[in-house]
Amino acid sequence: MEAWRWTDLAALEAARSTDRGSAPALDGLWIEGDGPRLVFRDGMYQPELSTPGEVSVEAISPATAHPLGAVTAGDGWRLTLAAEQTVAVIQIVHVATGGENHLPGVIELGRNADASIVETFVGAGWTNRLTTIRLAEGARLTRSVRLLQASGFVSLREEAEIGAAASLASIFLGAGKAASRIDGELVVTGDGGLAEMGGALLTRGEQR
Repeated sequence: MEAWRWTDLAALEAARSTDRGSAPALDGLWIEGDGPRLVFRDGMYQPELSTPGEVSVEAISPATAHPLGAVTAGDGWRLTLAAEQTVAVIQIVHVATGGENHLPGVIELGRNADASIVETFVGAGWTNRLTTIRLAEGARLTRSVRLLQASGFVSLREEAEIGAAASLASIFLGAGKAASRIDGELVVTGDGGLAEMGGALLTRGEQR
């Protein structure tokens, strides 16, 4: 129970019970660049709004024991880079309109591959995500996650294996009005591997 001590479960239950409404505008959410862009609405891929590039959308069955991560099984997104491969900044926008939605993501980088991903969460309701990461020797991954939902609850779980001399940096910014839970299990499996996970939550009132 200690691991859930600071999680506002009442806010989660309230968020999952909200009615679906309209989607917020995406204007102003994108960073300039020519890299892949993906939009998910209520956990469903929106091909007409996306240019996925190296990212595929497919069925994923996560191997996780985490109670929230386990319910994400289904269609999700996957980034797989070969050895030495690099890719322009990947942007993923998650739009929630109410109720609950779940989505798995997988990132697999080969030896000395390099990627940067920016994920943005907007809207309302309960948004639940599991991201599984595997970094081979010397691979580098930077993740910037922006929590901008106007209401509701966002729960994020990150499970990563970081190989020798590989590096993972995951930074989270909570700037919306939704409650949130962010947790991870980062395992460094080789000498010289580096894992960082941190960020800031700009709270209001009793928000947590």
